Amino acid sequence: MKWKKNVNFSLNPDSPNDSKAVLTPKVIKLPRGGYRMFYMGASLESSGRILSAFSRDLENWHKEPSIRIDNDKSEKIDRVLSPDIIKISENFWRMYYEVHLTNKSRVIMSAISEDLDDWSVESGTRIKSKYFDYGTPKCIKLDDGNFRLFFYSYPKPFKEGINARNHIISAKSCDGIGFQIEKGVRIAQDNDEFENYTVYAPEVIKKIDESWLMYFSGWTWDQREGTKGRIFSASSNDSFRWYKDKSIVIDNGGLYDYRFASEPCLIDSGNGKFIMFYEACDFNGVKRIVKADQDFKN
Repeated sequence: MKWKKNVNFSLNPDSPNDSKAVLTPKVIKLPRGGYRMFYMGASLESSGRILSAFSRDLENWHKEPSIRIDNDKSEKIDRVLSPDIIKISENFWRMYYEVHLTNKSRVIMSAISEDLDDWSVESGTRIKSKYFDYGTPKCIKLDDGNFRLFFYSYPKPFKEGINARNHIISAKSCDGIGFQIEKGVRIAQDNDEFENYTVYAPEVIKKIDESWLMYFSGWTWDQREGTKGRIFSASSNDSFRWYKDKSIVIDNGGLYDYRFASEPCLIDSGNGKFIMFYEACDFNGVKRIVKADQDFKN
């Protein structure tokens, strides 16, 4: 799929709960009609909560007042972000999300909901380690009924550089709760030109021909420009062995994404095309959510 950046932004950091940044979008279609975007909002009083906005047309978004998942200092949770939602049954959804603990560790937790409005945090963690940080989860259901969870894996302490081993890996589960990390790497940090900082934020969809498509973020770092993020893609026949595509899907350098384009999210518009939402940062450091449309001319 080819993509064309939209001239308008989708969500701006302009409310009390997200006055500093809006990041990490995840858009789903609601059973009762319309769409909900779950996202991370940062403000003066919170380094990161999961908030939401509603739209009927995927163009005009209205922020909702409820906090979907809050950071909880009493539970040693400093920040929550990067939500991913999977439908388990007719009236049952599970959200996986990244958690930054007050001890600086990063883990993956989950919450459940029967209406996509009220969320109950499930006990424990889905993915954690003493030696690695984990985050930006994406869960898919396999044909055999099992679940595969994709996420970044960073050795502690975090280091940049092409040999840092900041990869995307996966874990498998029969119930969506207990996961076993699978052997090997799904997307390796191995491109010195575009990935010398990290790869992360997988977004995975199944295509009509039963193969799989992944969009992910690749970041670079240098002393002159700092960190820069772009969106790339990869393909797979089995969701386990992935092959990177050579071209850049969404490059930085635009009006809203001058510094980075990252954390892609796809949604089927129902009009014969997909829409990609992603987080972006402009030249002045404003972090907002923008979108790209399928470019059928190319």
